[in-house]
Amino acid sequence: MVDTAAIQSSLLENAFAFLRRAIADFGDDHRFSVAHFAIATELFLKARLIEEHWSLLFKDLDKATVDAFERGDFVSVTVGQSIARLKTIAGVAITKDAEELFGRIGGHRNRVIHFTLHHSNEEEAGEAQQELALEQLKGWFHIQRLLRQWF
Repeated sequence: MVDTAAIQSSLLENAFAFLRRAIADFGDDHRFSVAHFAIATELFLKARLIEEHWSLLFKDLDKATVDAFERGDFVSVTVGQSIARLKTIAGVAITKDAEELFGRIGGHRNRVIHFTLHHSNEEEAGEAQQELALEQLKGWFHIQRLLRQWF
């Protein structure tokens, strides 16, 4: 039997740990802040998803087995899949604004991990950092609203 409460607790602990790192890394290296914030967002969504059923964390539901889950040997859902499953299976209300913002946050994560964000000057870099800060603040606003609704 899968102890979903313990796993949910672990997911939430990890989500908050990545969120703390996102905040700490913001001034030093925004790449890590972006990546950590995106991971935190993903983990918060998965923590709510597991409340419905552990198998919903599998990208491919046909491959969901207790054994694979307990070993952590599976490909997990994307943020988009998590949102879709939360909305359709769990009946969770996630605003279009939040859904689009979480998608942008994931897109920024992919860009900073796979590519380097180039800025032609310090002013452009400063503007980009301000935009990232605003995006993360909006993301945290939506996450907090969802956490209050869920827990």
